[in-house]
Amino acid sequence: MLCGALFIGVIGAAREGPCGYGSLSCQVMMVDTPPLRFLHKELSMKWFKYSALLVALALLSACDGHDFEGVYESRAGSSNDVLNAFAEMAGADRIVIGDDYIESEGKRTRFDEIFERESAGKRYLVFKSGENEEVWTIVDDNTLMQGNNLVNIKLVRVE
Repeated sequence: MLCGALFIGVIGAAREGPCGYGSLSCQVMMVDTPPLRFLHKELSMKWFKYSALLVALALLSACDGHDFEGVYESRAGSSNDVLNAFAEMAGADRIVIGDDYIESEGKRTRFDEIFERESAGKRYLVFKSGENEEVWTIVDDNTLMQGNNLVNIKLVRVE
């Protein structure tokens, strides 16, 4: 019923014509009037600006550094049973890794940047300060490790 009413309205507009010419082409010509061209241009510019802003936000969010921010618990370990027994007695500390810092026992150490690096099929989390780099092996998305199988320290995400 609504479609029929719209069809009748279009036929009526085509018969009478808003500018007295009696055709639909007159209505199409109205879209090309200066006020509507200005509105169309302004809406196009706003759409372009918002699109550019969304692209910039997407690019900036991709550059936020690393996905390892959080609270970790340090655990010493070893593949040697005797060394592992001593390592377990050391206890666990809580460490906070932020966007550009590590915080342990209330002391915050800032870095120029913290980023992820892939080399020879392994992933590493790199803490860079000036020319110095401290590198932790990424075991999985919640575990970092420094050292080797004989003696190592693991950081396991708890929050």
